[in-house]
Amino acid sequence: MSNQDIENKNSMVEEISIFAMAMDPVHVGTGGYSIGMVDNTIVRDPITNVPKIPGSTLAGTWRYYVVLEAYKHFSTDEYRIKRSSREGKDIRTIFASNAPEWITDFEGNKYIAIKCAGQDEEPQKTLEESKNTDTGHCGHCIVCKGFGFSKKTCAGRE
Repeated sequence: MSNQDIENKNSMVEEISIFAMAMDPVHVGTGGYSIGMVDNTIVRDPITNVPKIPGSTLAGTWRYYVVLEAYKHFSTDEYRIKRSSREGKDIRTIFASNAPEWITDFEGNKYIAIKCAGQDEEPQKTLEESKNTDTGHCGHCIVCKGFGFSKKTCAGRE
């Protein structure tokens, strides 16, 4: 076995290449805007001046996609809409029987909500308090654990 094979086997990080095509025009601005006006300054590499899409932009898009993908697999509309309706229920009854394993095998996914994809509306709540409220990051699902969250008792990734 070569050194490269041993290094690859022991690595916890796998590098993959992703190629994508935008179906609509993409504009990644620098954040400066006024009401009613779009920011015309495009994010560019400071050395080459080539337009770029920052990793944080891709992460935010991916975060939202993961939540939407999970939402397709709720077994009832009530579970989909109200996080609090899932309290005390088994994860296998919350999601449809054809839900992928990455959803059903992660117990924290029973708390996932659309709000886990955006900014947290209730960062002052504790992790325990946020489990069954219908707003803010839950801090328990695969999205919050993978992409980060903020709560009174802890912040970031665990």
